[in-house]
Amino acid sequence: MSLLDEHKEQFAFMDKSHTRDADGNPVVTWTQSETFLAALRFDSSVQAKRAQAEGVQDLYTIITGKEIDLEYNDVVKRLEDGTTFRITTSGKDNKTPKSAGLNMRAVSAKVWDIPDNEMG
Repeated sequence: MSLLDEHKEQFAFMDKSHTRDADGNPVVTWTQSETFLAALRFDSSVQAKRAQAEGVQDLYTIITGKEIDLEYNDVVKRLEDGTTFRITTSGKDNKTPKSAGLNMRAVSAKVWDIPDNEMG
């Protein structure tokens, strides 16, 4: 087992759906779906610190295997504590090549709270 694998924890995709209530009003709900393993790292780079000084929320890097397809604006939840993150980059752009011995994909993310009235 690699050092990266030792840092992986359970996450789940959060799926957004649109329905209507009995009165015909639109209702948005988020439900937990497929789970996967990922390592989470707080981004403490100079660029991240500069962005934080300008009001951007804390930034994180989520590292998964290449088989996990995280896309811009996906929402995932860390199962240990229920923290939700919105993906802020595309996973297609930052993964190891097929010939690499390391199976890895990395995306940037920020903590993002699902509105209470939208939780399923």
